[in-house]
Parts: sequence; C-alpha cells; structure tokens
Amino acid sequence: MAVPKKKSSVSRRKIRNVHLKEQMKNSIQNYSICKNCNYIKKKHHICSNCGYYNDSLIYKSI
Repeated sequence: MAVPKKKSSVSRRKIRNVHLKEQMKNSIQNYSICKNCNYIKKKHHICSNCGYYNDSLIYKSI
C-alpha cells in the first residue's frame, strides 16, 4: 500500500479537496420547494409528494 514520504500541509490538503466542497455546494443547489405543497423536490422534476410540475398535475398521488 502506498504511504506518503512527507506530511501533506494543510494548504495542500485543502487544494486537493476543493472539488469535494464544490460538489456539496452543487448538490444542495439542485433542490427547490414545490409551489403546490411546499415539499422539497429536485429542480425540473415532478414533485414526489403531490405529483405536480409547473402548476399542472402530472400524476395523481395516492
């Protein structure tokens, strides 16, 4: 198994992990609130709670 020869500094570690922070930020931005039922849903997707998309009923939920 590979073992580093020298300790990685804090700045090097942060530089290496910048993309992880960006992924977390982008995953949070992909959600919105449904206008019909105020339920959290993915953007550009049908609401899984009420079945509405852009103020029109797509499927009737049980």
